[in-house]
Amino acid sequence: MMGRRRHPESTPAGDMPEGEAPEQELAEEVVMDDLRESLARLEDERATLLRAIADERNRVNAARRDVEEARRHGVTSVARDVITALDHFDLALSHDLSAASAEQIVVGVRAIKDELVRTLGRHGVVVIAPDAGEAFDPLRHEAFMQQPAEGVPPGHVVSVFQVGYALNDRLIRPAKVSVAPLTSQEPCTPTDAPVDAEESPDADL
Repeated sequence: MMGRRRHPESTPAGDMPEGEAPEQELAEEVVMDDLRESLARLEDERATLLRAIADERNRVNAARRDVEEARRHGVTSVARDVITALDHFDLALSHDLSAASAEQIVVGVRAIKDELVRTLGRHGVVVIAPDAGEAFDPLRHEAFMQQPAEGVPPGHVVSVFQVGYALNDRLIRPAKVSVAPLTSQEPCTPTDAPVDAEESPDADL
């Protein structure tokens, strides 16, 4: 009697063939190593970014402090010079004014004014005081009124009612001036920019 043929045992489901399990474990380890390296790089980049943000914030704060310090220094410098001019006022007022002539008082006041103007000049402030016959400049002058004057071309300054001031190239206050009229029919109002005589050949002198 023949015996039964025995079939080879089949591999149970889920079991890996011999030699494949170590390879899969090695691949998983490689992936984990790459992930750890990527996380480490991200952490380094995050730390670098935070340091850059902190450095920039410090630079901004330092610049703000420098600007504020410069402003305080500038104000202090101006105040110190103005105080010197005020000392001249105190000195003048300490004298017996009843014994001083009007001319002496005027001379003293003029000297104090000149000192104040020099003080402003040291800090970049210039006086705008156009001469008679100077061309009207709407960027620096304000036409206060019309005033015919012999020898002054139309649209030019006749006299100054109030001087102006500028800080370097920035206008603080325009000079108020009277301007020779362009024509008897075309008055020059304070809001109009006068036209130079060369641009108006028909203008009456």
